[in-house]
Amino acid sequence: RDGAVWAKHEPAWGFLGSVVNLTCEATAEPAPRFEWRQPIKNHGKIFNITDSTSMMQVNITSEKVFGNYTCKVFNKHGYLFKTITLEAGEQPQPPEFVVEQAKNSELMIITILPPSGPTGLMAPTGFIVKYRLVDPKKPHGDDWKERYYNINSS
Repeated sequence: RDGAVWAKHEPAWGFLGSVVNLTCEATAEPAPRFEWRQPIKNHGKIFNITDSTSMMQVNITSEKVFGNYTCKVFNKHGYLFKTITLEAGEQPQPPEFVVEQAKNSELMIITILPPSGPTGLMAPTGFIVKYRLVDPKKPHGDDWKERYYNINSS
């Protein structure tokens, strides 16, 4: 309807030295336009992913970067705001692992333990293991492969 206004607020977390992607989505006819407001002018890079999605990529280089980022979505019928509050979080630790050689075998057994560290909304939900098989006949080994592991929180 003409003049429609809607506002939404959500949190996001990052830590010094990280890059955070803040996403704003809306579907409208005609297609919406996006504008971003940020605590430090010209600090984030804006990417218009699709007609209905805009993303601001924030490189967290100082504490001043934390704060409210507001996305305004609009067309001739109205506008809406989405405010994302970027808060300081704790960097998750990598998972711990133990590598054992199987007796009388070329196989290796790798035990991966979930990382310790942040809990709640900053807790890791999974990790990716990248590996490749090494064959003496192939000096560079096989191509790298990866596998995602979900951390079960129960």
